[in-house]
Amino acid sequence: MTRKNKSKFKIFDLAYFFMLILCLFSLLPMSSATTNVYAAETEYSNVLDDLQKDENFSIDNYPIISDNYSLQVIQIAESEDKELFIYVYQPSAIKYATSINISKGIDNNLDFNNYTLTYINSSGALQKYKVDDLTVEQNSVRYYVISSIFRKFIDGVDELPEENTGNTISECSYKVGQEWTCMTVDGKVYYAYITTDTINIVDKYIGFIRYESGFFLDPNACDSQYVAFSTDKPIDKLLSAKVEYITVPMLNENINGEYSDPISINLNYTDVASVSSGAVFVKKYSWERIQSSNEFVESVDLKEEIEDAVKSKDWVLRFTETEFTISPLVGAVLTYWTKVENITILELTFENDGITYNLGVVDNKQTGDNKPDNENWLDKLISSIVGIVVTIAIIAVIAILAPSVLPLIFKVIVMVIKYICLGFCYFLKGLWWLIKKPFELFRDS
Repeated sequence: MTRKNKSKFKIFDLAYFFMLILCLFSLLPMSSATTNVYAAETEYSNVLDDLQKDENFSIDNYPIISDNYSLQVIQIAESEDKELFIYVYQPSAIKYATSINISKGIDNNLDFNNYTLTYINSSGALQKYKVDDLTVEQNSVRYYVISSIFRKFIDGVDELPEENTGNTISECSYKVGQEWTCMTVDGKVYYAYITTDTINIVDKYIGFIRYESGFFLDPNACDSQYVAFSTDKPIDKLLSAKVEYITVPMLNENINGEYSDPISINLNYTDVASVSSGAVFVKKYSWERIQSSNEFVESVDLKEEIEDAVKSKDWVLRFTETEFTISPLVGAVLTYWTKVENITILELTFENDGITYNLGVVDNKQTGDNKPDNENWLDKLISSIVGIVVTIAIIAVIAILAPSVLPLIFKVIVMVIKYICLGFCYFLKGLWWLIKKPFELFRDS
């Protein structure tokens, strides 16, 4: 996919590259000073010592602001052990950074991944993190395109997803929009960066559609997971997307296994998914991986409140499918399913006004409420089974207690009937007295 816009969006062209090479030989001392050597695996240089090797650095530019929870990437550095470090200004001075989106390719080779961050040390509002599972390559010129950095969601500070959707946020993202170039010359590493464009997710909803088996003796289903969203840039046609998430197996409402490693998937507008259900009465469902929200709403039977939430978005990515199974037992109903969490969009390729853009995404990590968004008979079946199980349990309890309880119950019933009949007799007697009394008085007169 090519990117044709050379005016509105970032372009790292050939002319700039040659200019960069010429400039790198005479870059600020900060460039070489930020190359750190670490003698021991657990011993790292201090963040302030590293940054102060740049003669233009001033700690006064990074004050502590207790109610400012934003993140700013101000520098990166490679070590001789092939580690990558991120220097972050966090005005609140609280250690909240969790992960970062980085692509080691540029332009047509963008490929963003989310890497966790390990806290190293801090000084005031400045913090140093190591990028986990990212190894510095041997190339003489290396690139790191950083689209966004994440921190933990702060209850009471960060905005919650829209009401009545059950969605939650685990990590909030902040725009970085930097393309770093690291060049090794005569054993010394030089650093430079330019700003890049990103695309922000401004509205988002996570949910899934449940496709039942289509045969009443086969209590299985396929859950089609999706994310509906809108962005801060106009999109005429969404061509491709990269989505990341994690999963964990569940038994009823309890975790029934280990969390997966982060899973990333690339979606293309030509991709189509399908599932066939039922052993006898076969039903086949199919859907496009990338749809407009209107196309999506027309293709599924959403619950009313969910339909309103999805219609307010622009696009839908149906990124994966998971299994759902029920096993009715005496006294219980077991449901086996897969919980999908921390869904985030890493990258989008799209067309607008005839121009193709490929951009890193600024997007929170969000989780749905794990309830199907459509009406389906399988959920009604589960409710019916629960009702049947409860009824059987009540009958079983009565049967067990019958020898000792039934005689007492019978006595109570007989006594109740006795007093009801006695009361009714007194009522009839009083009514008869009221009827005959006027006649007696008239006769006596």
